[in-house]
Amino acid sequence: MGFAVAGHMAGIMMAFMVSYFAMVYKLIGSVLKSVSFTVQSYPIVAIIPLLYIVINNDIFAQFIVIVIFSYFPIFIALNGILGDPVKEVEHFYNINNYSVHQVIFNIRISENLKTLIEVLVGSSTLAFVGSIVAELLLGKSGIGFQINLAHANNDTDKILVALFLIGVFNLIYLSLLKIILSFFYKKITGKVMEMGL
Repeated sequence: MGFAVAGHMAGIMMAFMVSYFAMVYKLIGSVLKSVSFTVQSYPIVAIIPLLYIVINNDIFAQFIVIVIFSYFPIFIALNGILGDPVKEVEHFYNINNYSVHQVIFNIRISENLKTLIEVLVGSSTLAFVGSIVAELLLGKSGIGFQINLAHANNDTDKILVALFLIGVFNLIYLSLLKIILSFFYKKITGKVMEMGL
């Protein structure tokens, strides 16, 4: 579970950095977007063995897979948010020649905060999926590895228990993430966010 959480956090940071660079530096941004879409277009099952060969470290390769799974939906959402000007608010800064990228970034994020939070929470499920896929193909421990062993031994009971545990761990993380992000939402906006999962 810790590995999936760490990969999810790394995916979030990476998505924010790439999206910010894409907004500020148009040329670099278009290249970064192209690379992101190209990587995501390949089946992840085909990428994992290549990662293992290039990196020669199964733990780090697993981590990269989790980051890729988490990163893409957040990147898509941020791309849409940062590409859509909030004219009512940004108009004031443009008139006063104070159109700084950091200010524009903050305005667009804060105006679409609820949508962004929903995407961040939703992408946590993909982090767990990435973790299981990586453990199935590269792991020497973890739930995915246990599913692999159980499958090899035709042990259906262990597979069902593993799937149940994945659901439980994912629900715990998803709930905690939603509570933490809802707290920040209330601090920033002064409004209470609906807690539906």
